[in-house]
Amino acid sequence: MSTGSTRFGVCDSLLYRDQGFMTPKPVIAQFYLLAVNTLCLKSEYNGSMFEEEIKLVGQRYRTRQTIISRAGEQTMIGQYLEKRIE
Repeated sequence: MSTGSTRFGVCDSLLYRDQGFMTPKPVIAQFYLLAVNTLCLKSEYNGSMFEEEIKLVGQRYRTRQTIISRAGEQTMIGQYLEKRIE
């Protein structure tokens, strides 16, 4: 189980985060809503591109898929099921 928090800010189609998926440094991601319950993010840092799709499933769960690419080639694909702790 992991814990922690992240600060977010939004301006137009950019999402500002105080840390990235693979870095503790602040990052900027392009985002859009694929559906009312699905958020897509795309960011680049440290020579890699990160594409994330986060989908809310009911009130207590979300799925997250992350694709990491370097030099145009996918190097990692991760899929996660996350449960909200109340």
